[in-house]
Order: sequence, then structure tokens, then C-alpha cells
Amino acid sequence: MQMTKKQWLILGALVVFVIVVVIFGVTQQKEVTNEPIQNEKVPNDVSATGTQRVEFVPDVPENATPTKPEVTYAVGGSNSSFGVYEIQISKNGFSETNLTVKKDDFVKVKVTGVDGEYDFSIPQYGTYALVGQGETKQITFIPDTVGTFLFECRDKCPNGEKISGKFIVLPR
Repeated sequence: MQMTKKQWLILGALVVFVIVVVIFGVTQQKEVTNEPIQNEKVPNDVSATGTQRVEFVPDVPENATPTKPEVTYAVGGSNSSFGVYEIQISKNGFSETNLTVKKDDFVKVKVTGVDGEYDFSIPQYGTYALVGQGETKQITFIPDTVGTFLFECRDKCPNGEKISGKFIVLPR
């Protein structure tokens, strides 16, 4: 079967497109070196404000102690517990700016919008909740990495300013 002129034009355009994509991909590829990675200075603060946004640092404050949950349940057959923590967001910011738990505990954060619509996020855990005035949303997860994480109001913040806090996970 012979190809028509239209089919040859389509085939030619497809070949040109593939060549352009390959050339673009090669020119955009980052150079890989075998040099050892230098230890970078790890920021000692987790913050969403200011010029640098740091979502996670692998260390925890020396004097950090677990936050007392509103409600605690024992998890049978393990050292883990299930804690319920309440955070309110208002025009004055978060009611808690630090929340400290132990690794592998079950954590439920109840977030309440006091005087408007706000959002709450822990980016490293992929959590996000939009809460209306007087509304409470629940976020449940198990922190499996020791370190200090950012929690923040990202989109609908008091007075239009981003606010943040620290979610600290202590070793077991």
C-alpha cells in the first residue's frame, strides 16, 4: 500500500516533532557529577514566614517534651498511643504554635476556624484542611520520621499573612 501525500506530511511532521523533543530534553538535562555531596548547613528553624520557607529539619529541640493531648487512647500490644490535639485558628493566629509527639504514635489534629475561614497544612505529610468559621476538621496520621516539621496557614490566613508553627516528632 502506498502512502498518500497527506500521510507523508503527517509522518514528516511527527519525525520533526520527535527530533525537537529529544533535542530539548538533552539540552535541559542537568549535569551529573561524581563529586561527594558537601554537608550543607541545616537550618535550625522551621518557618513559613520571612524569606526562606523550610518545611523540615531532621533535628529536634533538646528540651522538647510531648504535648499533652486533649484525649489519649492506648494502642493495644504496642508502645504507641493515640492522641487527639486541638488547634484553633483565629485572627490572632494558631492557639498552639508547637505540637510535639513521639514517632509512630497515632495523631489526630482537630482544627477549628474561630472567627473566619482558614486553612491548615503540614506539607511534609500531605495534609491540608480548609475550615470555615465555627467548623472543625480532623486530620489523622502516623508520624514516621523524627524531626521538626512546618505546619502553616498557607492560603486563607489571618489578616492575609502566612502563619506557621512547629510539628516536632521525637524518637520513641
